Amino acid sequence: MDKKLEKKIKDYLYERGYHQALVNQVIKALTQEDAIKQAEFLNRIIGELKNFYNVLAQEQDLVLERDGKFIKSTEKEISQALSLQSEMLKTGLNKFKESGSVELFNYFSNDQILLFSHIIAEYLKQSITPVIRHGHELFKVYARKQLNGKQLSIFSAEQTPRKVQETELFNKKIDELLTSNQAKNPSSISRAIDLPPIFENNMPSDVLQQVSRDFSENEVKSIHAIVGLVNKAIATKDIEYVKNLDLVVLEFDLGEYYNLYGLVKKKEKDGKFRFDTRAQDRAKQGLLELHNREFILPNEKTVVSKKSTKTIREINIKKLVDIKGIKIVEEQKTGHEKIILSNSMKLTLDGVFLRDLQKNYFKLPKYLNKEIVDAMGGKRISPAIQLFVVNLFAHAQKAQTNTIEQNYETLIPIMRLENYAKNGRKGIIKKRISQGIECAMKIGILKNFEEGRNKWGGLKYIFHVNLDYFKFNQEID
Repeated sequence: MDKKLEKKIKDYLYERGYHQALVNQVIKALTQEDAIKQAEFLNRIIGELKNFYNVLAQEQDLVLERDGKFIKSTEKEISQALSLQSEMLKTGLNKFKESGSVELFNYFSNDQILLFSHIIAEYLKQSITPVIRHGHELFKVYARKQLNGKQLSIFSAEQTPRKVQETELFNKKIDELLTSNQAKNPSSISRAIDLPPIFENNMPSDVLQQVSRDFSENEVKSIHAIVGLVNKAIATKDIEYVKNLDLVVLEFDLGEYYNLYGLVKKKEKDGKFRFDTRAQDRAKQGLLELHNREFILPNEKTVVSKKSTKTIREINIKKLVDIKGIKIVEEQKTGHEKIILSNSMKLTLDGVFLRDLQKNYFKLPKYLNKEIVDAMGGKRISPAIQLFVVNLFAHAQKAQTNTIEQNYETLIPIMRLENYAKNGRKGIIKKRISQGIECAMKIGILKNFEEGRNKWGGLKYIFHVNLDYFKFNQEID
């Protein structure tokens, strides 16, 4: 295959949202050296042609390509085109197979080769799932399980110097958030602190409402996208770690972020593929919401003296994500603040994004955000469903068998459904858990489940994991 045609195929597939590993597999399939094996493979691909057109019809409302232009077509036109295209492909394929030549490109036009490449990409899509590493410690932070008893001296009965220090730190932060949110522009995002349940349960409800907000779908997707960007930066050695501050400096283009966030380019009237403007705004919103959220994080430091070595456990209150170079302008008509983000982004991240990525990690599909949306019918998703699925991935890869048991009461805080529990809305909680299970089954990680009772008589879920799913382990840059 000449370099010009290879580039054309790659650009064609990249424009349609296929990732690098998949595109490389398509090129490999098209340049298979064994002519007979390649012909047999492509014969199977022709059988996928109808499925391919159905995918285009469902996902893009664009079902036929004529003279390089997509047009809407009736079922009759699709059927005629399918029949004609199949015959053309089979004719070329038979000539190719009879000759034994590996020069496939002598028997098909460039347009047919592009069509083949698109069909092959769809065919291979299910068998190649690029993955990224996700640290268990980071998962604990947004599942709000990051603090243990030794880091919660703030609630101890004993009045120790450490308790006084941490209580003062916490109260100072709450006062800062109250003042900031009362003075903010009504159109801007409120600052918030992400509180583990024990803190929420010990705080007056009126204060809690002013300093906290629900974890949004945008934020969950943004965290996954940032984890993907960190994985790539580690692979390409384009990441900076500031050890004394335990901070990560990360630079990237918004286009990379949009892909990992789950956005898909669509063809517009001018023939170019672009991300939807509203979808871009939601993706940016996720970054801004994280930028305005602080977390209570555990901090351990070792103090070495002549006589002993002592580990001190304490808490810090800090951001996970801090955007650099934010530009704020005021809209003339409304007077509202508008935040402008550059296409070239620079973030500082808490060091938790790097921890555990060598040993204590689990793997997630790189494009999990898109898989979840596709599994649930293309609609916007409750963050509870997203959190359920990530939780299942985290536990499935640590389990010794294909069975995982989780209590109903345990899933409530993981899925951030406490407000429904407080208000007695068990129906909503069970609905969200059911939706999470449905999503996991459609993605393929879960085979089935059953309900049971734990030793205290409470409801538990028994999940039967599809271990074959984890054969995908293909990490890519």
